[in-house]
Amino acid sequence: MKRSEIPGLPPGFKPERVLWTGARAPYATQNAAKWQLRRLRPKLKSANAIAIFCGRNYVHEERVLAIIEQDALDHAAARVFVTESEAA
Repeated sequence: MKRSEIPGLPPGFKPERVLWTGARAPYATQNAAKWQLRRLRPKLKSANAIAIFCGRNYVHEERVLAIIEQDALDHAAARVFVTESEAA
């Protein structure tokens, strides 16, 4: 068994700290990551991207990153962009 694998969790799940530590971390701080996890919890649950084991959160990094990306695209699409010709 690899050290990164946790008994009782499916492969691919890592402690949630991977979201704010390391060179490829999508969030700069723990607070930013935890806020997004709370906001995106329904989507994360439906995509099986988050697990709670022994009172700790674990994330499937690839699935979480896909949900973050889709959420950002949805958020951008929902914004109203006004062009210069419309503003005049």
